[in-house]
Amino acid sequence: MDWAVAECQQYGTVNTYLDLLYRFHKNRNLTPEQLLEKMQRIDVMERGSNNSMTDYYLKELLKPLHEQYIEDRDKCAKIAHIEIAFFYLLNWEDMKCFQKEIKHDPEMYAEMVSVIFRHDGDDPEERKTEEFRNYAKVIHRLFDMAKFCPCEENGTVSYDEIKVWVDKLIRILDSNHQKEMFGYVLGRLFAYAPKAADGHYPCEAVCQIIEEYGDESLLSEYRCELFNKRGIFSPSAGRAEKDIAEGYKDNADFLSIKYPKTADVFFKMSQRYVYDSDLERRRAENGYF
Repeated sequence: MDWAVAECQQYGTVNTYLDLLYRFHKNRNLTPEQLLEKMQRIDVMERGSNNSMTDYYLKELLKPLHEQYIEDRDKCAKIAHIEIAFFYLLNWEDMKCFQKEIKHDPEMYAEMVSVIFRHDGDDPEERKTEEFRNYAKVIHRLFDMAKFCPCEENGTVSYDEIKVWVDKLIRILDSNHQKEMFGYVLGRLFAYAPKAADGHYPCEAVCQIIEEYGDESLLSEYRCELFNKRGIFSPSAGRAEKDIAEGYKDNADFLSIKYPKTADVFFKMSQRYVYDSDLERRRAENGYF
């Protein structure tokens, strides 16, 4: 079986290899070290046609690697490389090593921004090539998946750590001639900040960063992403919107004295939902639902 796996890695496709490796692991209970060794080069294998089980095999093979190496900096980075290569088969929650890397160092996040968005010094002809457009399209999908709060660990965020993360992001964006993107790319992340110990959003470390760095671009994108997080919903004649508006108003009132910029985000979100609540109520009364 070991010989078959090695031959498949050399001559087979990813979907066939993952199928075989999964069966090998189930029969032999490979150690995490053995598994990682056998998955090291799958990103350069021919992809082939994914079947309905390919994503399942990949997720199951990643689980023991996450458990064993999530705190091992070097091996976690290697696993993150595999997750990035096959992100189209994974959900965001399955990409634990990539999450850990991007949460604690903004370099990969800034690199995605550099690929997706134009900046001074671009070669416009290079961006027009089919190869670059396809690459940018893939990176854009990964960027859309990356919904996280910087430096979040088990529901908490250290101010000292997120301050370092934010300052490094600014330096990288500046060196890429994209400093004007700072508010946009950071504001969208704060919508995924954990709540504070008192139950209000966001946590204090994020509030402090918003008060220090929050320009209109950051605050606007924060509001936009908060709104988008709601996703698909069923009409309720404005009742759901009214409840949301009241929740945002209570949150804003709590934050208003100590964190006025952050509070204003929630005041404006409350106003938006008050308007939506009234609109939905009138639509229901007029028989539009």
